Amino acid sequence: MNNEKGAFRPIYSSIWDDAEFQSFDDTEKLVFFHLRTSRFGNFPCIFVCYPEVIARHLRKQARVIGRALEGLSKALWIALDGEVVWIVKGLRNDPIFTSQNVNQMKGIASALKSLPKRQVVKNFCDFYRIPEEYRPSWTAFDGPAKGPSKGLPYPCLRALEDTETLNRKPETGELNKNILSGKPDDIRTEEIPFSEILSHLNAKAGKSFKATRKDTQSHIRARWQEGYRLEDFKKVVDDRVARWKGDPKWAEYLRPSTLFGPKFEAYLNAGEADGRRSEKDNGAGSGTVHKPGKYTHLGIRINVDSPPAQDPGNAAQGGSSEEVPAGPKE
Repeated sequence: MNNEKGAFRPIYSSIWDDAEFQSFDDTEKLVFFHLRTSRFGNFPCIFVCYPEVIARHLRKQARVIGRALEGLSKALWIALDGEVVWIVKGLRNDPIFTSQNVNQMKGIASALKSLPKRQVVKNFCDFYRIPEEYRPSWTAFDGPAKGPSKGLPYPCLRALEDTETLNRKPETGELNKNILSGKPDDIRTEEIPFSEILSHLNAKAGKSFKATRKDTQSHIRARWQEGYRLEDFKKVVDDRVARWKGDPKWAEYLRPSTLFGPKFEAYLNAGEADGRRSEKDNGAGSGTVHKPGKYTHLGIRINVDSPPAQDPGNAAQGGSSEEVPAGPKE
């Protein structure tokens, strides 16, 4: 392990009590902390972002990181403009920052000078009222923007205390109450069809699960962030219902925590593999019955016909801490 400590990045522990932060999914939280503590970050919290590095560090797909960055941007925790990212209130929440400290201002000026010309850099300077001598010449303050500013979805951020400026719709000037409230019913949650997924499960399995339960939503959101969509959820439900519904022992596992947990991909692949084999057999006139399972690159079949025994650690990834049997023998 490298003994180099790296730069110190302060962050308040009360962030865990912030309602809007709690509304983020686990990947969005991880990406935010990565931005806040990564080596390519800096004191003013505006820098060139490398999503591929974040993906490698967090061991996630690039598209998953992209969606997390987009979610943080929509919530105005960060502003993205090309390759430049700004943690909007990072500098403001740094307890040692003061605009009266010449050395700090010189450090900020140096960081800004190294950035490419992007509107978000000018927004940063206007937001923090950076004096002319410390800001790039092309960012000279020329009054409030007359239209939406690229890099931030609302007009120019002129004052530190004017939080409403961050949350006004550019078309009407009205406050965006969803963003101000920090409630989890904002656009990021609305994009996920919780009700449609649960309605499909309830109809197929004869259940009555509620789409408003937070634990149910967390399982679905975790899979959604991995890139799965409505049709994938329906396929998993249809496949598991066909396998388990008639069995009194396994029918109880037709529930969100099992179906949409960490084995979701295995369930999906098993159903698709069985479908392809069935089509092939029907075309060849074969009467061979294939056992369900997921095949690895070594040709070893993994049984996915039953729910796995879950590790409590999976809960943070949209998994379940429940203990379930290993499954029936084939």
